[in-house]
Amino acid sequence: MLDLGISREKIFYVMKPGKLDVLTIIPADEVLDKGLRYARSIIDDSGAKTKWNTFWKHFVRQWTKRYDMSLWNVSLMRRNNVSMVNRTNNPLEKYNRDFAALLGAPHPGLLTFTGAAKAEAATYVTLLGDIKHGRQNLPVHARSVEVEVPEEYTAFQ
Repeated sequence: MLDLGISREKIFYVMKPGKLDVLTIIPADEVLDKGLRYARSIIDDSGAKTKWNTFWKHFVRQWTKRYDMSLWNVSLMRRNNVSMVNRTNNPLEKYNRDFAALLGAPHPGLLTFTGAAKAEAATYVTLLGDIKHGRQNLPVHARSVEVEVPEEYTAFQ
């Protein structure tokens, strides 16, 4: 969105709960019609209509044609009462960055890699021991959140 020249304020607004994220929880078969019309109706595109049109074309091409919607739309999982934990990969990305920093170079030698992996494993073994003996607390994870399709979407024509 930034590459399209959409302001940070607008991006912040559309990333708030109940805005663009509605497309992830409505029935997948409604995304391309009612879902996009609804999302577009709640986003103020005044002064940047061309930029937003470009964004929506990109969204459709990238997230509905190139990738199967079941990868990011959880409506079927919700309908089938599938337990969902965390659908973000940010913790994994952070771990990968931290481990890469531990390695020091993009393509380390085998000895460097195994040394870093051993050090990382030792850190986790120590952490588990500390938790077991009360010297450390379990890491805090985000609370589970129940998401519902907004009533405004249901009433939207």
